[in-house]
Amino acid sequence: MIGLLHWLQMATSVEGTISQVLVTLKSGVRDEAEKSIRDAVIRYGARSSSFVRNLQDGSQLKLLNSSGVPFPRWFAEQFFSGVLSPYLLNVAIVHKVFHLTQIDCFEMPSSYACSLPLRKTLYGLVLAAEEGSDVAVEEFDREGKNMVRRLERPSYEVSRFGRLPKLHKIEELDVLTRRRLFDCIFEFDACALKYPEPLHIMLAVVSYWLQHACSPTNENLLRSLLLNTVLLRLLPQATQSSKKVCGKPRSTSDDPNPIHIQEVLLGVQDQQMTQVVIDETCKNFSKFWSRPTHNHARHFDADLVYSCCQLQTCLMFARSINRVLLRPYSNAQFHRSFNGTFLYNFTKELDTRPKPDLFIAEYLGRGSPLEVAFSGFYKEFRSILPDCCFERRAAPSRKKKKNKRNVSDKHTDEEESEESVVLLTNRFADL
Repeated sequence: MIGLLHWLQMATSVEGTISQVLVTLKSGVRDEAEKSIRDAVIRYGARSSSFVRNLQDGSQLKLLNSSGVPFPRWFAEQFFSGVLSPYLLNVAIVHKVFHLTQIDCFEMPSSYACSLPLRKTLYGLVLAAEEGSDVAVEEFDREGKNMVRRLERPSYEVSRFGRLPKLHKIEELDVLTRRRLFDCIFEFDACALKYPEPLHIMLAVVSYWLQHACSPTNENLLRSLLLNTVLLRLLPQATQSSKKVCGKPRSTSDDPNPIHIQEVLLGVQDQQMTQVVIDETCKNFSKFWSRPTHNHARHFDADLVYSCCQLQTCLMFARSINRVLLRPYSNAQFHRSFNGTFLYNFTKELDTRPKPDLFIAEYLGRGSPLEVAFSGFYKEFRSILPDCCFERRAAPSRKKKKNKRNVSDKHTDEEESEESVVLLTNRFADL
């Protein structure tokens, strides 16, 4: 390798170097080898693009689709500034995307299946300028234990809204219209609930996920989701000792603009949330922030993780749709709303409780303003969700103590069992 690099360093021209290589090859393979070498040289050559020219002389950024038509300036600027993900560029330019496999159940459909309507709408927004042509997006996704290729056609219409706007028309829409379009995409009625603004986009995505999941969801996971959103607003206000007990989840650390509890739960006043109440609440839930342990008695719950993976795909494409619509909801901080460790641990804990709502009430302080506000928040959101979204779970059975029986009863049972065994043997003997 050192000799090869030294030889390349001493080369004076590309043509002379290629000629030296071809002389060492047989005449029958020289043409094919020369073509491969020249193609490789072209790929490694310096290419000019609008992004390179923008860095060099500040010229305008341009991004062209597969037909050579430029995308709107704001779309190109958001992509080159890192606001839009490379996933959207693959959709816009090459019409091909790969879905990274998550922790899925191989017997179940891919965790990306529930977010397919969202993706088709996202494709329709990005490829609206190519409507009318036979355009489709190639998706490579998991099926069983293999990767398969599917062609998905973009959706250009949304129920209760109509035709999707083209990219260059989105800038002309006001914020209320863009919010209405977002709500229609997620089939969410903004007037059905009264809740603070920071919760709107999160509840819309959770509602969509529950109604489009591949299988009914554990309702205790919904309880954990909503409670997790509340607790992550309390932790930044807790004292350092309480944060240390809770392990200070990464999603709350060094948050420059934390969203306080009053912006999540209506009816909770500043004077009601004293430092003592905040610290006590955080300590009550401290054990659920620790890494779960699995053994022969506590098995890994793959179905629970699979449900969370489906939610994660919905959150991912909801963020892309929100950004393509120029952020009608500016406070979409999903990474500050959920903590996977807490969701897993607390859901498993609720599964062991015959009355999970009562268990949550005890931990929040039964009858306290925080508990009353959260109970109302959960019941109001749960009321708009159909029961078919949730799986039926039997209440955990309590172990009954065995009554002591006297010796005479024991002998009687043994005699009866021996008699039944004899009768059973005789029956088989007659066959």
